[in-house]
Amino acid sequence: MIVRVLTFWPPVILGIAFLVWGVVLPVQRYFDETNARQSTLENEIASLANRVERLSDIPARGHLDPNHYWDTEPGPLTTAEMQSLVYDLAETNGVPLAYISHDGADQMGAYRRYDFTLELEAKLSDLVAFLGALEEANPPFGVSRLQIRPIPRFDEDAEGTLVFVNLTVWALGRMGGS
Repeated sequence: MIVRVLTFWPPVILGIAFLVWGVVLPVQRYFDETNARQSTLENEIASLANRVERLSDIPARGHLDPNHYWDTEPGPLTTAEMQSLVYDLAETNGVPLAYISHDGADQMGAYRRYDFTLELEAKLSDLVAFLGALEEANPPFGVSRLQIRPIPRFDEDAEGTLVFVNLTVWALGRMGGS
């Protein structure tokens, strides 16, 4: 009886060890990595929200620096120039635009606000670079709406979080030109 017990337990202990090493530890590592990615994503989204808030305050500041608006007569040429600049900024920052459209222009005192809707899929890090480029453009673009949805990736070798983004950017044009 003792011999049976001694020969029974080593394979059971060995089986449990392989179960822990082969299943439990990889699952735990996966959850740890997922939590770390989620934390990073939440921090980056909070940073983006702060940037969007700062950009949306530009027209509320009252007097505008001439570098904050397009100083040409509003119209198709200005709209095309703005749209082209957005496209170039996206391409330069590795963010391929799937869709861009001009959504009209609203009168704002001596200025006209031009809105553009964009849709894209990009790495989150490239999106952050693109939003920074919009902010640094001369004149800068504001962001009035930003929707980000992560795209699940099953390729373990892929780096960075892939997101689908729907956003509205805007820029100001001064009425009457210079």
